[in-house]
Amino acid sequence: YYEGNNFNLISMQLRDTLYLRSEFNLITKSKTPFEINFYYTRDKQGASHFGFNKSIIPIGTDSWTVNPKNKKNQKIIYFPGKQKTNLSILEAISGNQSISLSGNYINKDFYALKLDLKNILLENILPPIPSFKIAGETQIKANIARSSSKNEFNVKAKIEKMKINDQKLGDFSLSSTGNTKTNSYFTDLYLKKQ
Repeated sequence: YYEGNNFNLISMQLRDTLYLRSEFNLITKSKTPFEINFYYTRDKQGASHFGFNKSIIPIGTDSWTVNPKNKKNQKIIYFPGKQKTNLSILEAISGNQSISLSGNYINKDFYALKLDLKNILLENILPPIPSFKIAGETQIKANIARSSSKNEFNVKAKIEKMKINDQKLGDFSLSSTGNTKTNSYFTDLYLKKQ
């Protein structure tokens, strides 16, 4: 969880869209404040749109920029009639680290998720646990889908120069494929010591 102070919320309505900006500081060593910019609107069909404008979020020791190019398509859309949630795309960057996420969800039988993590430094993003420290540069690509026509589970992950509790373990990789309908998966794990 996060503890914060100096919370400010600014809102402005322009036509049928409510724009919000929230700023607050964490009660930690981080000097970077949260600056979250988002909006809410409903379209003519009754779908709710929650959009993310360019925002700054400190996570761990890094400061992340959500929607760094301030694109209009970075939003979550909820269709109440179909009870469907759609995440068109959500991107965040911190230096050369990047996260990209998109997908949709109707129910446990109809969903899709795409995740792409590049150059993520585990030691900078994970919360500190005194008895367990993990470090390394991570790459993850995941495509998970389930529907009447598609049942896919593909995950590829790599952690370069992985360390656990300051023990150098080498390069770790994982490849997993499967079928989300039958819940059958095949996973290969490798650890290459240098």
